[in-house]
Amino acid sequence: PNVPRWQEPELQRALERALRVREGARRLLPACSRPEQALETTKTLVLCDARVVAAGGELQRRQEARLRGARRPSDAGPGAERVPCRGTVCISGMEGPGAGRDFELKVELYSAGLPGGGAQGSTPKKLATRLSTSLGRSSGRRARAAMEGGPGSPPGTGGTGALPLPPPGVPCPQFQLLAHAALSLAQVHDGFRTHDLVIAADEQSPCWVPLYGRMCCRLAARPSCMDTPAATGTLRLQAPGAEGPSGPPLFCVLRGPGLLCYGSAGEA
Repeated sequence: PNVPRWQEPELQRALERALRVREGARRLLPACSRPEQALETTKTLVLCDARVVAAGGELQRRQEARLRGARRPSDAGPGAERVPCRGTVCISGMEGPGAGRDFELKVELYSAGLPGGGAQGSTPKKLATRLSTSLGRSSGRRARAAMEGGPGSPPGTGGTGALPLPPPGVPCPQFQLLAHAALSLAQVHDGFRTHDLVIAADEQSPCWVPLYGRMCCRLAARPSCMDTPAATGTLRLQAPGAEGPSGPPLFCVLRGPGLLCYGSAGEA
């Protein structure tokens, strides 16, 4: 894909920022004295690992795309591969520029148990109530691919094992996969829809939380023709009843459902 070069410094800064935050979380984790602190720090590590792998993989894909684009036509064989553009994880949601027909969005729900009794004994019940009321809110959703291997490795396929959380030797909560779902372009809709969750854990798991087995979300798609000009050219207006065009020619751009008219091509 033809990626604007100005986007790469921004992606590089995001990668460096995630590395700094991850390093700070690693240093903070051994100093956590309360289970709640260790849980929040571990969540930060998981998110930073996902951002590092996603940003590093995207930088590598863009470099490979430029190398393929720099080759001569005679260098490419008849079966030259085409790598689809992957989505980028954002704070407000997930965007997938240039998604093809095989687009698939994987949503995975993880849980981590806190040791101890007393007030924490009702934690699963409280978490179940919170999940049932917040899974449909965009601010409460966390969608990420399971990380397997180092940077550049393909995303996981939804295994049931706990996520590896470095550094080794430091006790920290283990996140366990509870449920997952896969959405495709067939689920695109104007409003919110309910989707079934595939339960990946059982009641014997220490991180088990009672689930309703469904999630509510909205998957939206926007055709590329809405943002890129479909056609450009010169247009002459003809007044009703006139025998020929009247007025100066206009330079017009057809973009999405609208026709944009300018006095000259330089104004477009």
